[in-house]
Amino acid sequence: MSFIKFLFTKTFLKHLLLAIALVVALCFVYLFWLSSYTNHGQKIQVPNLAKLSLVEVDEQLEELDLRRKLIDSSSYNPEYPPRSVIEQDPAAG
Repeated sequence: MSFIKFLFTKTFLKHLLLAIALVVALCFVYLFWLSSYTNHGQKIQVPNLAKLSLVEVDEQLEELDLRRKLIDSSSYNPEYPPRSVIEQDPAAG
């Protein structure tokens, strides 16, 4: 049997349709799981942390169940107290 004839047999077409249905079903299951795992659509109001000390920042973020990541490579600004937040990402609000 040649390869071209095999492509048009009932067995091959049945397996092809089964494989396509399985891939589509797996895609829907994956998308459903992904939206529930990533909490899609939920929003958290980010507080304004500018000019707060790191202790105050930790207290506010702990109440909201958020984490902070400290990047110690910002530019010096004399208007801000020592060991305080100069910039934040995402922005407040």
